[in-house]
Amino acid sequence: MSLRLLARELGGELVKTKKLGGLGNESYKLVLDTGEGLKSYSVKIYQGRDGARKARKEYSLYRLMPVYGLNAPKIVMADFDGRLLGRPLLAWEWIEGEAAEKFLGRKSATSVARLLGYSLALFHSIPPDAVGPELRGHVDRFWIKQVEWLKTVSRLVNLRLSLPQALLEELNGEKYVIIHGDYNPGNILVARDGIYIIDQESAELGDPVYDLAYCSLFIALDKGWDLVRALLLEYLKRVKVNLRHFSFKVALIAAKLYTFLSLRYFVDTIRWKMGALYPIANLVFLKPFKKRLLRIAREEGILM
Repeated sequence: MSLRLLARELGGELVKTKKLGGLGNESYKLVLDTGEGLKSYSVKIYQGRDGARKARKEYSLYRLMPVYGLNAPKIVMADFDGRLLGRPLLAWEWIEGEAAEKFLGRKSATSVARLLGYSLALFHSIPPDAVGPELRGHVDRFWIKQVEWLKTVSRLVNLRLSLPQALLEELNGEKYVIIHGDYNPGNILVARDGIYIIDQESAELGDPVYDLAYCSLFIALDKGWDLVRALLLEYLKRVKVNLRHFSFKVALIAAKLYTFLSLRYFVDTIRWKMGALYPIANLVFLKPFKKRLLRIAREEGILM
């Protein structure tokens, strides 16, 4: 794979490369000398058999978001067929900003939580039929599919579940929209001109409460439930949803994440990507994070 070749296609010579985070795909910051100064780009290279579908989906959403009041990266290249690097890719102008999670411990935390709720409401307003066939989902059985995945994977890691059947039958949502699928403060960039929702490859058709519960989980794990209330109130000003069994849905997502992080595939991938840094990352971040997820899942009685 030649990032220098890609840099030339973007109109400059490669000066500096920085590999960014990410598990499923590869992302880079490229700094180019264009002859008229330095310019920076983000490049995302999609892995897996459905890489092209993910790239097209993310491309479509980035093109649609400004129509619905959201900031979006300015895409400068889309190679769905992998002509340049052998894998599908998107490139966009670098966004100078910080992840929203870094603001949740500051004085501006409540304002940022409200922005997260406001932006999610705008995202959920994008019509599903505007995206195209790349968008999928099990609309009529959305939460049941989440539970079925959890049941299947939990057996692989020897986890015991407790899922009341009567409660499961009441979980399905009353409306369905395009959900982000990984809406958390780490995937929201705060820039001078507003906030940007990134990493949309997991977007699908689903219950909007999933995104609310997912983001609430990440905020609660880190900063507590007061900021979650700010997020929910701002969202509910614009979108009416049924929050019945909300705490159970938050815990269900916690159990799903805990189970995924326990898979040998995930552990091996992280160990390979982090190399010598893995023992430190596991001790400082992964183990404490999993412990907090397990606590929330156990509080609702989902994981034994």
